[in-house]
Amino acid sequence: MSGQILKDAEVILRHLREKKTGLYAHAFYPKQNWRYHWARGNLWVALFLVEASAIEKEFLPYLKEEISALKKYYFRGKGLRTLIDDPSSPFESSATALFGYVLLRAKDLELGE
Repeated sequence: MSGQILKDAEVILRHLREKKTGLYAHAFYPKQNWRYHWARGNLWVALFLVEASAIEKEFLPYLKEEISALKKYYFRGKGLRTLIDDPSSPFESSATALFGYVLLRAKDLELGE
């Protein structure tokens, strides 16, 4: 994996990942105390993590944490909300489909999910 990809991943994991929820914020605003957890953004991170974990096992703990966090907000028969942790947010079909892909890919790669 190229050095630039690893550097970009490090920035995302350090600044956008919230240890409390396991979710990734939409953007990094160091002076504001608000963060939005967009479903599609989290699933693009999950997609990166599942593919990166197949190559570099150091990403596996982050993948497992992300999958675990997303499962808490998944509604059977409806999916994930556009803003994952906002109960007033509508359900998001593309993020839900990508979540299914990530789960199946992790299983195919025998990554523990």
